Amino acid sequence: MEPPKGSSHNQPRASRIDAALEALDTFATMLRLRTSPALHARCSPLRSLALRNLVALLTLLVSFISCARADNGTLVVATNTILADITREIAGERADVRCLVAPGVDVHGFEPKPGDVAPLANASLVEEPRRMGVAAKTVGAISAVMVVGILTAMYFEAQPPTVSATPETFSVRSALYSDDIPMRDVASVSLEQSLPRVLLRTNGFAMGSHLRGHFRLDRMGSGQLFVERDTPPFIVVRTRRDFVIVNFEAPERTRELYDVLARYQEQR
Repeated sequence: MEPPKGSSHNQPRASRIDAALEALDTFATMLRLRTSPALHARCSPLRSLALRNLVALLTLLVSFISCARADNGTLVVATNTILADITREIAGERADVRCLVAPGVDVHGFEPKPGDVAPLANASLVEEPRRMGVAAKTVGAISAVMVVGILTAMYFEAQPPTVSATPETFSVRSALYSDDIPMRDVASVSLEQSLPRVLLRTNGFAMGSHLRGHFRLDRMGSGQLFVERDTPPFIVVRTRRDFVIVNFEAPERTRELYDVLARYQEQR
């Protein structure tokens, strides 16, 4: 039974290859748009990497089909054994795949000989892995420094605050935040068994039960916290403008500081 007219079986082989090439090239172009810098931020890193790899494979496949159509003896030179193996799997018998670096040889220490240049001159396609540019290395180094700095700040900020109280001044400090309150400005000092609900962290540090810096509390407004949220009691020092709440992991130490502050406040 003859195939119907207009069927792909009636089309010349070259035309079918051209159609396949056009379809693959169109698909690769669409994927390139998906991985463009403008849209890269919308994709997860893994998804972006997968799309880039797919684009590379499609581009490679298009190159192989094009080379196979023009010359059955296509020569492809890969710069390492991994690329050579991948290329052989994709190209099959349509290309003669050779590896510039012999198996077991370190590509970083490889020095080409005059005999290695001839295959490159006759190759229809030369594959080499993408190398990380100077900009990418710089961004990576800056990112690493930022991560180390953030982790260091988080560690020191989670440590107990440094507190000092004298008849003249009450001071509390952490790694990033501090407050110095003249005792003459203290309106009241109280010892509370619960912390008001935190409405907003305006400029502060919050990790687990550690709260440091500026917060907005329910029914109290804005002030500074230097507290371990899960270990009452809490010392509330109110001033004419705002408040400071302090406590320690050891409740006894919190009560001792409260007794000192209450005595100084009464003396005023």
